[in-house]
Amino acid sequence: MKELVGIAEKIAVKLIERKQTIAIAESSTGGLISAALLSVPGASAYFLGGGVVYTRDARRILMDIPDEAMKGIRSASEPYAKLLASQIRARFSTDWGLSETGATGPTGNRYGDAAGHSCMGIASLDPSRENGSRAVHDHSRDCDCRPSADEQRRARARDRLNRRVDGGQRTLRTGLGREVDAVDARCAFHQLLPESLWARVSHDV
Repeated sequence: MKELVGIAEKIAVKLIERKQTIAIAESSTGGLISAALLSVPGASAYFLGGGVVYTRDARRILMDIPDEAMKGIRSASEPYAKLLASQIRARFSTDWGLSETGATGPTGNRYGDAAGHSCMGIASLDPSRENGSRAVHDHSRDCDCRPSADEQRRARARDRLNRRVDGGQRTLRTGLGREVDAVDARCAFHQLLPESLWARVSHDV
């Protein structure tokens, strides 16, 4: 967050100097971009608002983007980032619209994008400035942020364990043949779930 605040401070200086405004539409960052911009004193001079567009319902309700407008476009992509940036700028009537969409991990998303994949869109009020709207694509190619095989295996085990507990299952049998309370196992997972248990859960699906 400290790094984000440092970037936000530089952006704030430029926006205040130019007397310009910005609105944010973000997804996998969960509001961190907006939080960074708002942490700078005097943010009300340039930050008009934004939203966390994390689901299809959020896209329809917050952004007023119907399903029909998404034909040929998927989330976590450059076209989607550009659409979000343009829409958030138009809805707030700001000089700039900034968007983010991606895959936080630990195992990527259903489109096959790796954890750390990110697309950001920029839309401006003046089409002649910064070429109107554009997207910056896939920071995961520039950083070593993909989960290890062990992290992926633990993530799969965690998801399966959650489904079992949420589905009403009360006990689990470990790889050693011992029965344990499923709810207790889920709590233990956040600390140090024994490999004999989560490996068993992984194989049982």
